[in-house]
Amino acid sequence: MPLDKPSARIKINNECHGLKPEPKTTRPPKPPSQNKPICEHKYVHYDCKKKQKYLVTTGMTEWTRIDYFFCEKCLDEKEKQKHEISRDKPKWY
Repeated sequence: MPLDKPSARIKINNECHGLKPEPKTTRPPKPPSQNKPICEHKYVHYDCKKKQKYLVTTGMTEWTRIDYFFCEKCLDEKEKQKHEISRDKPKWY
């Protein structure tokens, strides 16, 4: 019995098996109440950490600043990090 083409499907009683069939129905959209955030965040800046590291091999400096924020309403914490490698001090540092 020669093979026509190599296939990942297994034929049993002339039915193809081995691959998942396409879904017959699509998933319904989420209700609007689940898409809305629980808290309307109002973030306040509370701390800033700055680091600089001199890279001897290139003669450049690695500048990093991390700003920390918290939400006044739910106390969620968030941080933003800025990073740059250059010889001159960046304006944001």
